[in-house]
Amino acid sequence: GMMFLVQRETQTTLLAAVFRVLILLISATPYPRMPKELLPTVITAMCGRLLDRNSNKNEHYALLVNVLSCLEAAFAKVPPSSDVFGVLIDHCAGPSLAQQKSSVVVILLRCIEEEMHFSVRCGALQVLRSVVHNYPSCANIIWEKVRDIVLDLLQTESFEDQKCDANFGPPKEELSTKGRCLVAGIKVIDECLRVSSGFKGADDLKECRLLDIQQISDCTVNKSIKSAPHFEIETPGPSQNCSLDITLGTNRWTEVLETHLPRGLSHASAMVRTASLTCFAGMTSDVFFSLPVNKRDYVTSSSVSLLFVCFIMFP
Repeated sequence: GMMFLVQRETQTTLLAAVFRVLILLISATPYPRMPKELLPTVITAMCGRLLDRNSNKNEHYALLVNVLSCLEAAFAKVPPSSDVFGVLIDHCAGPSLAQQKSSVVVILLRCIEEEMHFSVRCGALQVLRSVVHNYPSCANIIWEKVRDIVLDLLQTESFEDQKCDANFGPPKEELSTKGRCLVAGIKVIDECLRVSSGFKGADDLKECRLLDIQQISDCTVNKSIKSAPHFEIETPGPSQNCSLDITLGTNRWTEVLETHLPRGLSHASAMVRTASLTCFAGMTSDVFFSLPVNKRDYVTSSSVSLLFVCFIMFP
């Protein structure tokens, strides 16, 4: 019934309510006990709505934001599903251009292009972050596009310090949306770098005893670092096997250290600086020591300098 409304309803207010309910359903549904095609069907229906351009511009943007919120919830579901991964890569390398344009990843990449509203771009970037986190092999598909988009956003004027004329300048709300869009983009870059670096977390899958029950139980638990991408996914065939290529990780880090992070770490927005600094947390020791000496020095000095600034501003 929900999918019927999502696919056919045209009344804006009702659609907004449907999407709010759908987000809750997507988040709360126990998919292991459901038909395996349920979540892929929902994702396919949502992507069909992203291609719908029958509404006026404002209604269209609002619709896209709602759809992207549902997609983010769908791709963020854990554990990752081989059926969802199949939907993601379906038609990515199809024989015809029309098939490639209908793939989920291509549709999402189209939503982050410059002509789209910043709220839509922000939502699409958040979806892509969830995609890369749960389905790491998609990082190679989206890397070049996201890299160029984020660099373009970083090269624009500072969002917080920009002086806007009351009659001609963009409103503060729009600037705030631009800032959130940039932060979302940097987080996608961060996730892609973690994938190419083979980041699994310092204590990933390490058995540790819960401190609060130590004295009454000998029970141990598997501690999983949530910031690490899900590299181990049960999928048929070799398509989801993420073999670690240290050269790829080194090359991507070198590129980002030359172009993106110098702008991000010196940005006027504290949120942008924080997101940029957090990228360093996903760099593995193998990648760090494979970088040129000047790049390693930059990573160390930038981290120490920003830490020193934080101590001064927040003693």
